[in-house]
Amino acid sequence: RNPTFYDLFLPDRGFASGNPDLDPERALNYDIGFELKLPSRFAISNAQIGASVFRSDVKNSIIWVLVSPLKIRPINTDDAKIEGVELLASFDVGSFATVIANHTELRAVSEPDSVRLPGRPNRETNVRLEVGPPNLVKGVVEFQRIGSFTVSNGGSYTVPSRTSWNTSVALELCQVAGKLGADLHLRRLWLNVAIDNVSNVAIRDSLSFPQPGRSLRVGLEAQW
Repeated sequence: RNPTFYDLFLPDRGFASGNPDLDPERALNYDIGFELKLPSRFAISNAQIGASVFRSDVKNSIIWVLVSPLKIRPINTDDAKIEGVELLASFDVGSFATVIANHTELRAVSEPDSVRLPGRPNRETNVRLEVGPPNLVKGVVEFQRIGSFTVSNGGSYTVPSRTSWNTSVALELCQVAGKLGADLHLRRLWLNVAIDNVSNVAIRDSLSFPQPGRSLRVGLEAQW
């Protein structure tokens, strides 16, 4: 993986800057797993469970770290080993609810001292609940639990575990208009409203650094 233009040449913003001396990251990945579909029972259908084991041997891993108490920058680490296990499960309850869950246990260390690799939580749990009549309304609640992770090379700065919630609702306006006797002349028109990080905790951003902030998104999706 070559460093991105952003990694190399991000203008110095005071709290973050790029690093033009980065080398490409190289990795050899292994994984093995299974998925098992279960028969329907009572109101439970489309149930499946799965598990996988994975490992990556990385050279010159590119990570963003604290290079001073007030500044982050990408660097190449020493050789790194990333290994863990992932569990997943999903099922439908009748025709109005779907549950999807996964959990990951992770060990990511920089060799040869087995120091934790920055930006990689030791565990992560995600649960998603979708409810609503098919093709009319869909409400979603997402739960995320992230374990502790370091943000400095050497592990001197650690972010403790934290929990966050997301929620959204989508309404199919063509169906609503049809019930009211109107025709929008579209196959589908979804109105989506979502609130991310309802609990407003500091969760990982795209650089694997904790950032607080609740956000509201509104959108339309049309098919014709």
